[in-house]
Amino acid sequence: MPPLFRWFAILITLLLLSGCGKDEEEPEAPAAPPSDTVEAAPRSAPADTPPGPSQAAAVSTESTTRAEAVQQARAERERLRERHDRDRLHWDEAALTEQLGLSADQFQALQAARQTLLEERVTVRTGLQAQRQFRAQAEAATDGARLEEIGARTAQLRTQLEIAEQAWRDALRSILDAEQLEELAEQRPELFQPSGDR
Repeated sequence: MPPLFRWFAILITLLLLSGCGKDEEEPEAPAAPPSDTVEAAPRSAPADTPPGPSQAAAVSTESTTRAEAVQQARAERERLRERHDRDRLHWDEAALTEQLGLSADQFQALQAARQTLLEERVTVRTGLQAQRQFRAQAEAATDGARLEEIGARTAQLRTQLEIAEQAWRDALRSILDAEQLEELAEQRPELFQPSGDR
């Protein structure tokens, strides 16, 4: 056999042999992820071993993040409450003046009384929110004396809100005459009702 045919015979044999194994597909090995993104799995410490500094930092960061999220949610809720109060007590100046026949002095006095009430509500609600947080901390620490102190401060804040609400209703009665009061009570009865601290 000439050498050229010998090379063709070897080549054809190799091609036939390589084609024979194609019917049975070998499972492909999963591709290894790039080495810079592979992180070593943390080993679990024995149950009686105290957490190391990195584990304590992770727990501390997680609780801080959770506390920040709760704070943001509460702040958003307070902002919405303030907006709700502004909407409840808001009136169209021109419509109010026209419907009740308010003088400029009456209108200015009502606006000042309303602004005082809104500021007092914000102050009290912020204080009540802080007392709720303090209460949760004191309950977790089972600090009875602190819980009593928080209860007293909460009651004081609620009394402060009741006084502000009463001052608002008194301002309405002193600024408006009987006919104007009756008209306002018909159109906006919620202005005469206490909002509570919710």
